[in-house]
Amino acid sequence: MNVECQELKKLLVRMESIIGNECYNQYALNFRYPVTIEIDEKYEKFWNISSTLDTETLVASHYKFGSNKLYIFSALVKIVEMLKTEYNFRIE
Repeated sequence: MNVECQELKKLLVRMESIIGNECYNQYALNFRYPVTIEIDEKYEKFWNISSTLDTETLVASHYKFGSNKLYIFSALVKIVEMLKTEYNFRIE
């Protein structure tokens, strides 16, 4: 799949935002789970992701749950690929 496609990147960022906003923390109001991105060999947390990020950075970003990482954009790309293959999903 060509993740360079700007429309696909916009879709991925929108889907991630929906997932991130569904995380629940009983002690925090308006909690949104942050995406962790490696920048200059340091990990930084972001609460808003831009579709203008380069593809490599976007796909390598993840949610950090303790010692676990969920590569959210990589997973979303695989879901979109499955939808395209099995359900003829198209991005115009």
